Amino acid sequence: MVPVEGGRIFTRLCLPAAGATDALVLINHGTPARAELRASVTPAACSSEAVRWFLARGHAVGLPLRRGYGETGGVYMEGNACGCLLYTSDAADEGLG
Repeated sequence: MVPVEGGRIFTRLCLPAAGATDALVLINHGTPARAELRASVTPAACSSEAVRWFLARGHAVGLPLRRGYGETGGVYMEGNACGCLLYTSDAADEGLG
């Protein structure tokens, strides 16, 4: 568990066999289609393809479970939208890209 404001976040930490020689990589999980499945979400295994790719290049890999998911538990604190209304290709003209 990693302490954060208001609680703790369950995080699996995967380390390269020779020790980490590069930056920490965080890989986040997706969101299940049904809210009742959030409690059963687990982080990827250290043996998963994406994790192995980073480990082979000297990175430590953290796999956190956000609030409201799996072992972290608690109240779901997020939405699935960014709250930004600039979904157009001219976002750069607005100073956002």
